[in-house]
Amino acid sequence: METGEPSFDGKGGPGRTARGARWLVAAGLVGALGCGGMHGSPPSSDEGAETTRFTSASACEGCHAAGPGVLRDAAGRDVSPTATWRSSIMANSARDPYWLAVFSRELQAHPEAADHIDATCTRCHAPAASEELAQSRGSHTGLERVLEGDTAVDVLGREGVTCTVRGDGKGPPSRAVRG
Repeated sequence: METGEPSFDGKGGPGRTARGARWLVAAGLVGALGCGGMHGSPPSSDEGAETTRFTSASACEGCHAAGPGVLRDAAGRDVSPTATWRSSIMANSARDPYWLAVFSRELQAHPEAADHIDATCTRCHAPAASEELAQSRGSHTGLERVLEGDTAVDVLGREGVTCTVRGDGKGPPSRAVRG
């Protein structure tokens, strides 16, 4: 049984879904992302990025990475905060193929609501980029920047939800959304 998903149809009800089309878009995005996108590979978060409000997760590794006998379990596996974060849904929220497919589909289905869709989706899935642009320019990020942008803000957006944007107040105070 197919269930509807929230849609930005302006009526507050469930949007129409097309399972086959959704998977086709997802496969296309996975293929494009896996091949470095259509315009070459944008900088990765491994290269690090920083703005006045946020810093890349790679900066955390200096203190929070596993070492010999440190932050490892009894079997010697890396259980450091950075290692467990990198494989989490939080770290991959802006690169998740299913989310990217749904995001792309909503933009195609409702071009008149593109700004609203971009702002709504990236607020949670690319929060550092969303918040940085909102605070510095009064704007927001969007699908194109998440996929192919090359600025520090875009790189931070692709990192998904990092400790510097956590909403629970447990992120590092030195970089947690500074005013």
